[in-house]
Amino acid sequence: MAIKYGTHYVDERYSPLFEPNLYTNAWLVPNVTYTERYTEKAGGIYVHKIKNVSAVKPKLPTGKKTDHKDAADELIQIALNNEFFASHMIPDVVAAACAADVANAHLSAATQEVREGREFAALACLVTEGKALTSTTALTAENIKAEIIAARTEISNSKGKANVILCSPAVYGMMLNTFGKEFTPVLNDKVQLDGQIAKWLGFLVVECQALASPEGVEYIDYTGAEKTVAAAALEDIEFVMYYNEALSVIDNLSRLRLIDTDPDFAGTYAQVMTNTGFRVTNSDLVRVKKHA
Repeated sequence: MAIKYGTHYVDERYSPLFEPNLYTNAWLVPNVTYTERYTEKAGGIYVHKIKNVSAVKPKLPTGKKTDHKDAADELIQIALNNEFFASHMIPDVVAAACAADVANAHLSAATQEVREGREFAALACLVTEGKALTSTTALTAENIKAEIIAARTEISNSKGKANVILCSPAVYGMMLNTFGKEFTPVLNDKVQLDGQIAKWLGFLVVECQALASPEGVEYIDYTGAEKTVAAAALEDIEFVMYYNEALSVIDNLSRLRLIDTDPDFAGTYAQVMTNTGFRVTNSDLVRVKKHA
């Protein structure tokens, strides 16, 4: 509708800027929240793991070496079989009629769509292939610290270790509430100022908005099977405690481009594509905390 000031029409314009869309926060950070150490130029990777490992018992010295055991291993497969592709079509006639940089705006949007889908898939892998934590007690601001310590103990009792806590927005809020009750000089001051926990009890604490996804999350596992974690199942997950090197996220292809080579389309494609493999290589180092 045309705009009038009194009895006179005034000019109208479109801003050359785009209002940002909302996407879930990024939680995948190479060698911080996951590992890419097994990166190879291949469509699939097999990782060796030594079997029959146990502590050696002491015995009286005899000089005889008779306690030999056969060398044995097992193979852990990582299949790079999750393709993420986003393509936006921008007709030339649209780009020519807009002051905004339409092509690059859509390329940025496609990048975020692929990034978000890749992180949803990594989360699906982590919670599907990790082990369920024994405790199913619902977290509160009063018990959260004790529950985290108990989860750490459970992993430690299996000879493992953990350095990351991936938590839902609700649980992250509980942690902030806990920091307001238990004063720790310097650390509490920083949390109160910027609302970022960073490290707590020896763990990197990461808020994962994908755990609140209303659509659920999914990935394709190393066997080629599609695995889905429904939204209702995500609601039960409060946090995932794990060691970052237990989660492998490996890309063998990543493309970002603006192309205009289609003879049947007068315009530009803003395209982003990534091909990725996901695998928890040691489930003993992952615990998924769910409430009953």
